Amino acid sequence: MNVLLLTAHAIAAYDDVRMFTDLGHDVFNLDGYIDPLHPHVDMRPALPDAPRHPELMAVVDALGRRDNLTAAKERIPDELLEWADVAVCHHYLDQWLLPNLERMHRHGVS
Repeated sequence: MNVLLLTAHAIAAYDDVRMFTDLGHDVFNLDGYIDPLHPHVDMRPALPDAPRHPELMAVVDALGRRDNLTAAKERIPDELLEWADVAVCHHYLDQWLLPNLERMHRHGVS
């Protein structure tokens, strides 16, 4: 299963990326572990066994915003919704989940 993970804290991102990967799921984190080999903060180590998705990272980078990760959470790019089977959102439900909910359903994302 392809898991789109929207987190707000690197420690939670580390735990969830590791957990979903260990369970055999393919994970893409819109947070500190967008690139599991090079986490954005040093609170937790890299996750070399987690999947890397350079093509999805490129979609986020192409947003051209000062804070691409937040922009991608506020309006999840269609390419990410086409990839995902399920989205897990920890925080900011009013800012991240609700504005994307209708589009998520149209793309078949649970």
